[in-house]
Amino acid sequence: MDRQAALSETNALSLEREITEIVANHPEGPDLRNTFDSAWKKRTELDLQIVETQRRFIGVVSNLTEFMGARVGRAVIQGGLVRFETEGEVQRYTAYVQEAMKLTRHEADLLARRQKMIEDGTKTLDTLRR
Repeated sequence: MDRQAALSETNALSLEREITEIVANHPEGPDLRNTFDSAWKKRTELDLQIVETQRRFIGVVSNLTEFMGARVGRAVIQGGLVRFETEGEVQRYTAYVQEAMKLTRHEADLLARRQKMIEDGTKTLDTLRR
């Protein structure tokens, strides 16, 4: 994740230089700059949400792994189902799995929003480059 964030930052700096050049040479420069800055802020906030969601997911999966590791030899798989000794264990396992699934869906939604932002931004940049 940290490598992804560093790569994203490098790409962001390159894009920022290109945007600065486009804005400087465009008749609506100041208004255009405000539009880009607003979009940039939204993109940065979205990227932070994605990274935070990924960190939370890793935490949940780590907790699930630790939980399951403590039950090696006690929990069994029968007919494709995990069977635990107590109802409390079932509830904890279910909670971990549900939280992991929730975070996975949330990340997918955030990534779809990010992709839409990128596509819209690319179209705008292509128009301005002409």
